[in-house]
Amino acid sequence: SILDLLPGPWQEARTEDEQVTLLQQVQLAEAQGRNVQQFAKWQLEFGDRGLGSNIVVPRISYVGMGKDIRVFVTGVVILGDESDAERISRMHVRKDGRFEPGFQDSIIATTDEAKWRQ
Repeated sequence: SILDLLPGPWQEARTEDEQVTLLQQVQLAEAQGRNVQQFAKWQLEFGDRGLGSNIVVPRISYVGMGKDIRVFVTGVVILGDESDAERISRMHVRKDGRFEPGFQDSIIATTDEAKWRQ
């Protein structure tokens, strides 16, 4: 998985207990609105270019609803390298769906690529 390919805190979470603790840290930082600061701390800790480092951070994802819901761990890539960010943003314009509830289909939140390109 991407969690094993890029540097980040997941690679140091070797046991299941350490992984659960890390996922709790990620969720708490997000709930407290300080996930960006946490990501920056991890860029400095695990990256090789300071805040210009690309890292991967684990996130719990949910697919489905009710009794059919599936829960799994995914990786979120934090692009700190400006050249990588520019190159990838030209190819991949879809936004993170977590912003849609608050910003509906605005330019910052739409997951509809065709609409965004208009």
